[in-house]
Amino acid sequence: MSVPTTTKTVLILATISLLLASGETRLKAQSCWACQMSLTAFSFDRRVFGNDLDQECPGNWPHTPPYGNWGVDSSTSYIWDSDQWSGWRVKEDDHHEWNTCTSNSTYAPPNCAYLNDNDCTTQAADPDNWGLYAYPVLGIYTPDCDQWDDQVFTLYNEYLDLYELDPWSSDEFVDTLHYDPVDVTLDNDHPAQVIGETDSENETGWYNRVSGAIHVRITGVDQEIECN
Repeated sequence: MSVPTTTKTVLILATISLLLASGETRLKAQSCWACQMSLTAFSFDRRVFGNDLDQECPGNWPHTPPYGNWGVDSSTSYIWDSDQWSGWRVKEDDHHEWNTCTSNSTYAPPNCAYLNDNDCTTQAADPDNWGLYAYPVLGIYTPDCDQWDDQVFTLYNEYLDLYELDPWSSDEFVDTLHYDPVDVTLDNDHPAQVIGETDSENETGWYNRVSGAIHVRITGVDQEIECN
């Protein structure tokens, strides 16, 4: 369900345009200060309960079973090699990974050596470990941030395609999560900026392999820009 790069860029800009109030005033050419809006999104409460995962299994070189790092391709971000869908097992490269070979009898539940939750039958990430998966600068400028106080931004149609990342071969699809619209109310109780953030409901993947929630933050910062 991945979206082509050019199409996704258009979709991100279109999504952000929809977030803005219809009465928005565009930045005047003579102004050298503006409020730049940005969106940041995190995953949290991540769990894995699929017992049919085979993306990181023996005999499939160059995989290193059973643990794999998972990335996120979404309507607001691209995959990168970090901790976008951070797991529970810390590996040598400091990534937090998941048992991604639960279909193999050696690593299948119940097994306390390879699963860490629900009597060693499922997997769960540390609740304090949020996975940063989206950090696009929206490129939307308005004259000042004060105008957004108490305004509600809505992120529509957010989906997360999860992949087990393979640096030497193609990334392998795991599951897809879809989220209902997420409303974010902004306030300007911060110097020269507005901030709003909220959590989504917890959702389960289409293939019943994962579940998780997202935290969306919208920030506007007054900053000096190049005059036209």
